Amino acid sequence: MAAQPLDPIYERLYRILTSIRSPEKWEYFSLELDRTQQRTTKLLSEFYTGKLINKDTGEVTHIIIKVVPSCGIIINYEEVYKNEICFYNRIFPALNKFQKSKGIKNLFDNVPNYIGGHSHAQKEFIVMENITAAGYEMLDKDLRYIDSKYLKGIFKVYARLHALSFVYKHQHPEEFKSLTDGLVDILKFLNTHGLGRPMESAYLAAIDAFNPELEGDIVMKLKKIKNVQETLVNARSSSGKYKCLTHGNCLLGNMLFKYKSCEEKEELQVKLIDFQLVYVSTPVHDLSYFFYSGASKDDMDKVDQYLDLYYDTFSLFVKELGADPQEIYPYEVLKEEWKKYSLMGLIMGIGVSVKKLLDKNNTETHTMVDLPREIKTEMFRQKCLQIQKENDFKQRAREICLHAVEYGIL
Repeated sequence: MAAQPLDPIYERLYRILTSIRSPEKWEYFSLELDRTQQRTTKLLSEFYTGKLINKDTGEVTHIIIKVVPSCGIIINYEEVYKNEICFYNRIFPALNKFQKSKGIKNLFDNVPNYIGGHSHAQKEFIVMENITAAGYEMLDKDLRYIDSKYLKGIFKVYARLHALSFVYKHQHPEEFKSLTDGLVDILKFLNTHGLGRPMESAYLAAIDAFNPELEGDIVMKLKKIKNVQETLVNARSSSGKYKCLTHGNCLLGNMLFKYKSCEEKEELQVKLIDFQLVYVSTPVHDLSYFFYSGASKDDMDKVDQYLDLYYDTFSLFVKELGADPQEIYPYEVLKEEWKKYSLMGLIMGIGVSVKKLLDKNNTETHTMVDLPREIKTEMFRQKCLQIQKENDFKQRAREICLHAVEYGIL
């Protein structure tokens, strides 16, 4: 795979690919970067797309390369990337081997193929299959409301992920503990770097969306949460005994969809990406984070129907894996834990509503502009404060908070 010395980006990605210990002989491949797309930068990663072309056969492998952002927050990225690499390199292969040993025909395969990665010395990266080449598409991550068919699709996918994890843990407790012991709670880790402050600001702004004279009972219940950042950290430390592997980063932008014709009907297929926040916790954290980040008030009022769908799918897969769903994770516990632990999802949902309303160009400018970190942070804070005063935010915040009070979460 001959490098192109005049192109620093190519050089960097070339070194990444040749550093992967793989049975493939990289010298028989050429790397072709996608020059039609600009690099995509998120909070914890920068992305490049391209193709690996087999010089002998012409076979093309579409790849996406995820690296530490050149301009971003100052944290130890090693912990962040180590989590995701642990999932792809150790945890999922063990879960996959387990489900195959059970003779499962409809395997849980809702993650892209992993090619390789590195999590040390500020040279962290992950190389994955680029599933958009296979027809998977990302919905507009800034959608105000997620259509019910996608809500249902994700609830069913999470049900199968959680079921597979629960049963493996139940039947192989020591192996499960060994596989997951190295995972770090990245959400708690990020909060120590001040990233919980925007969530706290959004929650306080949500309280201000209510009239204290006419809606005093709601305001009183919302104000029972004295410290939002502490609440987020404590919520992740769920005290219940029913814990499984959770996706963790349940934003719509971390899910890709495509429709496939199957037995004269269109079947929604889903792939989950970005497992940097993967952690062992209550399933409610995944479900509530996703649900309250995009469900309409009408769908929030139907939360019991979504939980029923989740548990039906969960139970079916648990039985296929040879276990009793009521022993693994009783339905009554799911309902109880929703009221106990979905508070984290509610707070995250309110914060995400601010993020969705931020102007995309300004957000990218704050990430990429070559300014001191303090200035970028203050620019971002001021933009968030502006968004929190707008009617669109107030309406969304009211919807989430009203549901929380009506359903008994607050």
